[in-house]
Amino acid sequence: MTDERRDVAATYGTYVARRVLDRRKRQQAAGKDRSGATSEGQPTDDFTMRCSYGRFMRLLGGSASPIGWSVQYLDASTDVVLDAVRQVRSDHRVSICPAQPYPSVLDHLPPFESPWTRELVMPCGNWSAYLNNDINGGDPTAIGPAVSRRLGVRCVVVQHAPRYGPGHEGTQLWVSGPEGEPPLMYERTIEAVATDGRWEWHTSGQPFPFEDVSRYRSRRIRDRFDRPLLIEYLHHLGIPADDEAAYGPGIVVQQLVDWPRRTVSLDQARSEIGP
Repeated sequence: MTDERRDVAATYGTYVARRVLDRRKRQQAAGKDRSGATSEGQPTDDFTMRCSYGRFMRLLGGSASPIGWSVQYLDASTDVVLDAVRQVRSDHRVSICPAQPYPSVLDHLPPFESPWTRELVMPCGNWSAYLNNDINGGDPTAIGPAVSRRLGVRCVVVQHAPRYGPGHEGTQLWVSGPEGEPPLMYERTIEAVATDGRWEWHTSGQPFPFEDVSRYRSRRIRDRFDRPLLIEYLHHLGIPADDEAAYGPGIVVQQLVDWPRRTVSLDQARSEIGP
């Protein structure tokens, strides 16, 4: 890390830490639970304090895990994507939370749910990133591709999940857009996925010029497509997925529903993943 990035991290950390202390004082004065879990959409102190130490939050199996195991990137501005999401959700009551800076906005996604009800849209360079609070780090089959077809733009669905449960893990890249093959408009898909420890390899479409196809001949499927190669491919597609500075303030869309959901807190999810 450069000295400049250290200074930025330290400055942001001090700012967040002060906010946490101020909020704790207000909670104590109001007689609220000191854990910080006061209402839907409000951040929990444990995650916010992690941010206060200046730790960089990376998605796709990075330090934000399991938040953002699955992310959908759309080649459109956040305002356009958010408006399209609202239109898709027009038959549901929703609450739109005010924009929050990255990475602290990530704490507005938990608890994880099944079925999920919370979505996050935020800028990532010239693209928009879409996440949701599905119980497995995000639902890769969510509305991103449908929104991209509505807008006539490209959508890149990516997933990288480190090993969890009884041997689940994997790395996936699904690119769709106006030049793709109907009806789902996929241009290219790459998947190296393990279910219960059993690895499978799937690809479709023509390789992009930037792909390292020699990797696909590796004997072990896990070595054919991993997180570093995924991030490299995203870079070639114009998506700075691992550059924290590329992410702008995010907006959370909360569906207001009355059906039962299974919920898992951030701490619970991380304890289930293990070290």
